[in-house]
Amino acid sequence: MNRKFTLVLAAGALSIAGLSLADEPTTAPAASTTADTTVTFSKLDTDKDGKISASEATANQKVADGFVAADKNQDGYLDQAEFAAISQS
Repeated sequence: MNRKFTLVLAAGALSIAGLSLADEPTTAPAASTTADTTVTFSKLDTDKDGKISASEATANQKVADGFVAADKNQDGYLDQAEFAAISQS
């Protein structure tokens, strides 16, 4: 009888632990952030050359403000990786 009680008690504790974990908030998946970044990059890349120039960046204040710092290779353009750094900040 003592063994049954222990098993029932353990099962109850696991159930409660499972319920408390289910109530924890989740964060948005990174994939949606990546998709949003790609869409925004495409909208700003008006000449469709695969990079964003300083003049194209002026269409988005956040990108314009962070352009110089994000242009790591200092070529005057943001590639998708450089642009993603602005989007994540």
